[in-house]
Amino acid sequence: MRLSGFTLIEIMVAVSIFTIVAVICTGAFITANQINQKAQAIKLAMDNLNFALDDIVFKMKEGTNYRCITTDISSATDVDGALSSEGEASFSAQDCPNGSQAVAFRYPKGALGSDQTLVVARFITRVLPSGFSYGLIQMAQKKPGVTGQAFLDLTTDTVDIDQLSFLVRDATGSVAPKSLITLNGKAVVGHQQSGFSIQTLVAER
Repeated sequence: MRLSGFTLIEIMVAVSIFTIVAVICTGAFITANQINQKAQAIKLAMDNLNFALDDIVFKMKEGTNYRCITTDISSATDVDGALSSEGEASFSAQDCPNGSQAVAFRYPKGALGSDQTLVVARFITRVLPSGFSYGLIQMAQKKPGVTGQAFLDLTTDTVDIDQLSFLVRDATGSVAPKSLITLNGKAVVGHQQSGFSIQTLVAER
């Protein structure tokens, strides 16, 4: 009577094939998981950037008296420091065709009153103790006669802003004032980066 079954060589071949397939599938799964994690991290970084930009755009659309700040205000801690040469009472609209890294405006539009806020948005570079540096967007607000709020970060270190420019036109004309915002940078995920370039036109409503 002859017994049926697999020989040792057949079993070894089958196990080898299974191992190879398992290694390939595991590697593909790990790669797909890493790609998904990177995509999620980039999405979170871009969501952060979009939130910051939307906040500025919304306030500018509902605001008035657009004015670029052409002096260096990187060391200013609040609105008062940023507009030290301008002054709150004399703040007025002004064209800025050459662009600037900071913009100021009143929000919301209308007669100057206790409900109106003076807003400053700016680009700065932050250097950490480790030596790592990244660009970010900040905003500060101030109500008339009140001490200005300190600048707050609108973006995190997952977004590295390389360049931010505000151009202001028709600030004092008969048509609605406009500001062209140009933004370049990269989303940083570990040692990997994903570049972006954004341009949007804001017009007072």
